[in-house]
Amino acid sequence: MFEELLTEELATRIGTRVEITTSINLFSGILIRVTADFIVVLPDDGYGTSNQQNISVNAINYVRFPVGA
Repeated sequence: MFEELLTEELATRIGTRVEITTSINLFSGILIRVTADFIVVLPDDGYGTSNQQNISVNAINYVRFPVGA
């Protein structure tokens, strides 16, 4: 149930900057796709071309939408 609510909310925020934590990683970037099982983030780490990061919804511990920089 929680996963469904999370993906519904994230789907409304596609194109925004997001920080997502799992038990072992921190992902930061632009939210580009949301499915029932995965969230896809395009990292904005500043090191040139970046590979998309596929994050399992079940692995997510925390989501933050940073304001300003």
